Amino acid sequence: MSLLYNDDTQVANYVKKIDWKKVAIATVSTVAAVAVTVATAGAAAPVIAGMVGTAGLSGLGAAVVTGVAVGAVSGAAGGAVNAFTTSVLSGDKPVTILKNTFTGMVNGAVTGGATGGLLGVAGSATSSVANPVARHVVDTAGETVVDTIVDASQGGQVTPASIATSLAINALSEGIPTRGAKGAKADVPKNKPRAGDVQVNKTKPSTNVESSVDMRQRVLANIDASKKARDSSNFDEHLRREAKVKQDIRKQQVLEANRTKGRAFEIEKFDEFKQISSNAQEQITIVTNDGTKFRTDAIGHDSATGDLILQEYKSSATARLTKNQEDGFEQLFENGGHVVGKGKGDFAGGFLIPVGTRVQVIRP
Repeated sequence: MSLLYNDDTQVANYVKKIDWKKVAIATVSTVAAVAVTVATAGAAAPVIAGMVGTAGLSGLGAAVVTGVAVGAVSGAAGGAVNAFTTSVLSGDKPVTILKNTFTGMVNGAVTGGATGGLLGVAGSATSSVANPVARHVVDTAGETVVDTIVDASQGGQVTPASIATSLAINALSEGIPTRGAKGAKADVPKNKPRAGDVQVNKTKPSTNVESSVDMRQRVLANIDASKKARDSSNFDEHLRREAKVKQDIRKQQVLEANRTKGRAFEIEKFDEFKQISSNAQEQITIVTNDGTKFRTDAIGHDSATGDLILQEYKSSATARLTKNQEDGFEQLFENGGHVVGKGKGDFAGGFLIPVGTRVQVIRP
């Protein structure tokens, strides 16, 4: 038992030392940067791939240029947003925020461009692999190598666990090309050639080099796979739950404000009522002779006439009576009733309220 207690104490002390503010800042800035990076890559990739195709580039050159351009654009956007968000949440000065944002943009562009170029080379190298499963394995391994190189270049800690994690993520997000395992069939005439006919040559299968159109489709497929991965993480559900909690809090705040306003109005009007009624009492429970129970804000006799007066205070023109008040006020006027419970002052339990007594509803 003492060992368990010591372990619990050590864990508690360790948790207390964690700077949760920094953890929250890092989380928010990372989520923002990832969202912007994915959105930027999704918007820029088709445009850049089209421009590269228009320029006449193909094969390895097109893959490298497209990868560097897309990586630099999305990396610059993600780096700038990450640095800006972290700096703002940390309370930095405007000059520092601008400086950090620019630095993040430059670093993101350099890292993104280098990563995109490496991925372009890897993608071009594996484009000749026809079998979808084999290509999936090769692409996954290539992207894992690139991720490991980038982590090491940025000073990250490369361990077997980090490599395994990167490999698993790449295996899930890497898409298998939609084209078949076999190349295009040669266009060979079906009729047998006869003597004197022109010689018919068999068409050789075309080389399997990835075109700009295929590259664009592969980029879009990977972006779609990334979006599905985000959706499966239930991030949107967490946002909806957070919005629901905030909405409930706002409703509670409105109710508290209305109660405070209503009570202040009751006190003001009851003080006025005491000026005309020497035996005025507040908050009295009454039951009608029809059996409906309700609570009224004030009861007392008019000091000048001796008439019994009941009042209900509503702090706005739209505040509603309860269902028992609506029914009870009418029943009391028609059939009378009496005070229930202990009562107060001259209006103890059992005090009779005669037929014809109407409850006055006082509003601003």
